[in-house]
Amino acid sequence: NLQNVDLSKAITVSSSAFENAKGLGEIELTNAKTIGSFAFRNSDITKVNAPIVLMLDEGAFAECRSLEELSAENVITVFKGVFKECTSLITAKLPLATTLGNDVFYNSSLKYIVLPVTTILGNNVFAGCQNPKAVSLPEAGKVGTNTFRDCKAMTILYLPKLTSLDYSVFSNCEQLKSLWLPQVKSVGSNAF
Repeated sequence: NLQNVDLSKAITVSSSAFENAKGLGEIELTNAKTIGSFAFRNSDITKVNAPIVLMLDEGAFAECRSLEELSAENVITVFKGVFKECTSLITAKLPLATTLGNDVFYNSSLKYIVLPVTTILGNNVFAGCQNPKAVSLPEAGKVGTNTFRDCKAMTILYLPKLTSLDYSVFSNCEQLKSLWLPQVKSVGSNAF
């Protein structure tokens, strides 16, 4: 049971480095530029600050059920399932992320989403996120299937650059009241 880990000098956290580690708590990754696939998967990490990380590889924090907050303000690419099943995750600050792979926040508890420059969202990115009420993705031009499926609390969605809606994008979004999609030219089956 690790309790204190100082990774302030680490440049890379390799694949599965802390997978299934218990008792990690808060981690400061001051100098890390990459976090490998499944690096912290299913660990007890609670908070991550990674100010210069550029890439979060597949499943890096998947199933971290104690993770509440992540700040990675220089991340550009977030690969598949990075925060999948993070059931305590409330805040993810990714202000420079342009691409989110499939299942990135699938079944997480995300409440606050800061993604001002994201242009591409894969399939199921926010599927099953029960908590976000308002989502603004001002630069998103491509959104995959099931992206917002089962976001039951979401009431407002702002996607001014989106041109098409894929299959089941908004299915089971029971509270959705306001939707801003001025550029949409085609709507896929079961979109709502």
